[in-house]
Amino acid sequence: MADSETKDPGNWNVVLDGFRVPDRVATSSPATSGAATAASSDVGHGLCELAFKTAATAVDFPHWLEPPVRQLHADVMQSQSHHAMLIHGPAGSGKRLLAETLIALRMCRSPMTTSRDVPVACGECNDCRQLASGNHIDLRVLKRSEKSDIIKIDDMREFLAWLMITSRAADCYRVGVIDCADELNASSANALLKTLEEPAASSVIVLISDNLRTLPATLKSRCLLVPVNAVPSERTIQWLSDRGVDQPGPLLRQSHNAPLHVLAVLDDGQGEHKQRMLQCFAGIVTRQAGIAVCVERLKDYSAKDCLLAFSEFTSDILRVRLNAQASCLYPQEISRWQTLAEHLSQPQWFALYRDLQHLMSTDIPGIKVQPVLETIFAAIWQTGEVSSSLTLG
Repeated sequence: MADSETKDPGNWNVVLDGFRVPDRVATSSPATSGAATAASSDVGHGLCELAFKTAATAVDFPHWLEPPVRQLHADVMQSQSHHAMLIHGPAGSGKRLLAETLIALRMCRSPMTTSRDVPVACGECNDCRQLASGNHIDLRVLKRSEKSDIIKIDDMREFLAWLMITSRAADCYRVGVIDCADELNASSANALLKTLEEPAASSVIVLISDNLRTLPATLKSRCLLVPVNAVPSERTIQWLSDRGVDQPGPLLRQSHNAPLHVLAVLDDGQGEHKQRMLQCFAGIVTRQAGIAVCVERLKDYSAKDCLLAFSEFTSDILRVRLNAQASCLYPQEISRWQTLAEHLSQPQWFALYRDLQHLMSTDIPGIKVQPVLETIFAAIWQTGEVSSSLTLG
C-alpha cells in the first residue's frame, strides 16, 4: 500500500517504511508486551525491536540516512537539540527507521560509532534492552486506533498527559512519537500545538509524516523539519541488489524512489495487490467490468493506494501515447498500455491524470475508498468522457 503500510490484523503487525513492526501495544502497564496483546487505545510503549539500530545491526543501515543521523546526534551531544522533530518524506524512504535510530541514540547510555562514522546505540545497556523488548517506560507511540481513520482527541490528550510526567531518572527524557501525523484531526492538532508552545523540559516529541502539506503551518513552524529522501543513485540500486532484489532499477522507479517500499512490496507480495487494481482499472476502461464489481473487489484498499496506482497506470499510458515507453514505471505492461490507450483520447487521458493528481493532493483525512472509486469509475464510464474536474461528494 501507500503507502507501503499494509495492515496484517492476524498478528497486529504493520509494514511501515519497509519494516514490519508492532501495530499497537497495550497501555495498561509499561511491562506489557506490544507483541502479545492489543488494547483499546492506540497509545503504546515502544516502536520496533527489529528496527532499533544498534552496533550489532548497523551494517544494514541505509546510506541515505547516515547524514541526518550524524547531524542530529551531534546536535544532541552539543545540547542543541529541538524539543520537537517532524520527520517527513515519501512512504518507504526510511522515516521511521531514522526516527527509531535517533530515539535509540537519545536513550542509549553508551553510544558507539560504526566503521562508516555513523553513531549507533550500543544495544547492551539497560535502556537499549528495554527498547529492544518494546517496553521502555519513557517511550510511547501514538497512532490512530484500528477502528478510526484519524488520531482522535481523547488519545491525544492521554498521550500528552503522559508526556508531561517527569522521566523516571533525572538525566532521562520522555520521548513521544506521533506516527502518521498527517492523520491528526483539527482538535488533536490544536491540543498538540499547545504542548509544542509550552513543552515539558524533559520531553521530546517526534512526529512522522508522509504528507507534510496536510499539517497546519503553525504546527510545522514549532518543529525541527527533517526531510528524508532516498535520492536515486547507483549506490541505492546496489543497496537493493545486495538484499536480493532482482531488477532493482525498474522496481525503484515504480516505488517512486523509495527503496524500503521496494523491499516491503517483495516481502509482502504487494505486487498481487497492484495487479488486482490494474485488472479493475483495465476492466473499467474497456468496459468489460462493472463499476459495482470493481468497487467491491477494491473495497479493502485505502483511497490513497488506489489513487496512487491509477495515477501510475495513467501516467504509463500517456508515456506510451507519447512514444516515451522507455520511462514507463511498469515496462512489463507496455503491451497492455498500448491496448488501453486506444479506449480514450489523449486529451481524455491527460484529463484523467490531472483529476487523479487533484484527488491525491486533496488528501481528506478519513476519506473512504468507495466514493473515490465510484467517482473515478463513473467518470471513465460516462460515454468515455472524463470530467475536467472530479470532486468527491
